[in-house]
Amino acid sequence: MKKVLYPLIFIQLLVCSSCNTLFNDADTYSAIQHQLLWERLADCEGEIGKEKGEASVETAVFSEDDRYVASVSHEGGDIIVWDSESGESKLERSTNYPLKSISFSPYQNHILVGGQNRFLKIMDIHTGEIIHKLDAMDAVECIAFSNDKKLLAVGNNSGMILVWETSGYEIIKELTHDKAEEKHDVNSLCFTANDKYLISGGYNAKIIVWDVKDNFSEFKLIDKKYGSIKSVRVSPNEKYIASSSSERMQEGKSGNSLCIWDMKTGKNLFTSHFDFGMEAVAFSPNGQFLLAGGTEGKDIDGPFSGFGNIYVYKINNDKTKPLLEITNKIKTFRSEYLEFNSTGDRLLSAHEDGSIKMWSIEYITN
Repeated sequence: MKKVLYPLIFIQLLVCSSCNTLFNDADTYSAIQHQLLWERLADCEGEIGKEKGEASVETAVFSEDDRYVASVSHEGGDIIVWDSESGESKLERSTNYPLKSISFSPYQNHILVGGQNRFLKIMDIHTGEIIHKLDAMDAVECIAFSNDKKLLAVGNNSGMILVWETSGYEIIKELTHDKAEEKHDVNSLCFTANDKYLISGGYNAKIIVWDVKDNFSEFKLIDKKYGSIKSVRVSPNEKYIASSSSERMQEGKSGNSLCIWDMKTGKNLFTSHFDFGMEAVAFSPNGQFLLAGGTEGKDIDGPFSGFGNIYVYKINNDKTKPLLEITNKIKTFRSEYLEFNSTGDRLLSAHEDGSIKMWSIEYITN
């Protein structure tokens, strides 16, 4: 695989001077600070700092122990496993088709990879050997494991969600998220922390809450009316669903938005519209911040061509204040995917220029 690795950027880490843990759950934080630790080219067709949108890194995730990072790219069809601290690549493989999603399996030496092929591949992270293939019935869009690691959910291009038991990868359920004739991708999946619910979001502005304990019955349907849902995430306290969406016009209304929904009722609690598509959302592990990013910068010319922001929002419990307030922005290339590590002191971001970036995060009190 023809791939360029850029030198590691060493920047002094911001750390808590008086404690070994990153944050105290009892504390209230007003903002976060960030520093870029390293940046890598994760799509062989990309070029860091240049506008090469088709070389997008679609997904980049942490392993459960935060030791590794794995990424997949669109144009190059590249699969790379990285050391999360150094940014050194540990495994590199390429396919002959675009890739959309990757996840570490409950077994730390395996990754699951899916894209414009109906088969989800289970690979050894050390050798790249394909251990097993699962038939997803159409191109794979997204992957999600339950928190107890007993279930695997996969969303495909046909509007279907397939659920397997991970003990032997036996399929136990086929769900229909969308029956639209024109386009019906399932773009995002996530389980709630207690694994009671599975949340799905897709092209036709629909978010569905499935009751896992009740044989995956439809617990709640949220019809956003317009906008292709790109990402759905549940807050750590399971009170909120965050969704990001991009253009899918209806009645002259733009679908580019960030929304917060009440988990129990499906009521919309917050909506912010943008001039550009919103691709990714991520809650901080302490539940006090929400980060969101998208295609901002697509039409910018000059030296900052392609650059936009990751928006950092404070989540307010004080009902006299807006639910979300912007505290700061992280300037970076157009974003596709965002993920915190388990302790919240690292943020991993994937971008349309073919890069992934590792950031250090520090939480600031009043």
